[in-house]
Amino acid sequence: MTSNPPIGMALIGCGNIGTLGHAPAFASAVGVSLLAVSDLNPSRAENVSAITGAATRSLEEILADPAIEAVDVAVPTEEHERVSSQALSAGKHVLVEKPITTSLEGAERLVVQAAQENLTLMVGHVRRFDPRYLAIAAELAAGSVGTPRYMRRAERQWLPFSGDAWSWSGPGGGVLMDVGVHVADLVRWLLGEPTTVYATTRHIRPEAREWGDHVFVTFGLGESVTAVGEASWAHPRSFATFYGSLEIVGTDGILNLRDAEGPLLIIGPDGVEHPRFGPLLSTIPAAFSAQLEHFASVIAGEIEPHQTASDAARSLQACLAAAESVETGSPVSLTGPI
Repeated sequence: MTSNPPIGMALIGCGNIGTLGHAPAFASAVGVSLLAVSDLNPSRAENVSAITGAATRSLEEILADPAIEAVDVAVPTEEHERVSSQALSAGKHVLVEKPITTSLEGAERLVVQAAQENLTLMVGHVRRFDPRYLAIAAELAAGSVGTPRYMRRAERQWLPFSGDAWSWSGPGGGVLMDVGVHVADLVRWLLGEPTTVYATTRHIRPEAREWGDHVFVTFGLGESVTAVGEASWAHPRSFATFYGSLEIVGTDGILNLRDAEGPLLIIGPDGVEHPRFGPLLSTIPAAFSAQLEHFASVIAGEIEPHQTASDAARSLQACLAAAESVETGSPVSLTGPI
């Protein structure tokens, strides 16, 4: 948590994740001050402005304002590189919603540009700031369940977007890029770097097109560790709520988390450890605030980022490998840096 004056920020993009995740986080985050919001849809920007008290501004006005030191980019995925690059060129630090971009080439361009401008570029993999997943990472590090051998992660929801929404399109990447990247990042964070990726996908809802709306991905991590991920927008409308489940099987026990049922359980050699969290779904809202506070501290030079932009690009790489696997019907190897 930074002790410096609050960093003036702007939220660019007031759609689903911008409105439900990013905008509310500014109310409780220490070290940042939301000065402006922007969206191509004026009514969406006005709605967020009414809730937060921040001014409604155009992107050009935001980038020209010296009082705004950093931007929170929550635009559609295919616009991440363009908007982030513009912000970096204007001398703004950038927190961009995951995934970093839609291509490894675009990710590399942003990483290089941020380094050249001596600016912070951070990617919003918010699970890394959720206390439940932080606890899981700590339990694994402490050896509570022995050596991890198998992980299963599911991220499921009904996507409440129209058939022509960007999320369904090829450039948007469908469920694999939007939700599957959470799975890939959790696998990399909790278990390590996968060496192979194999994926299959299905087109279930009529809105789903090129990338499908239900994906299964198998990650190989050497000879003795496997992770299976499921990312779905195919659940019925009445289901609606976005939630996940996670199970990590180790040589001495199991870590189990199900958003819809309650908190983290640790099943170890000595039995079942009682719950430690309340039953909240998806990402705990405070994680978005923690992410902003961390971003501010990185900008202030007080700490190093939990995850570099280059590391976040490797989660994108895993998703792109899964997409290649869907097309070829074969496993795809992941070797070396991006």
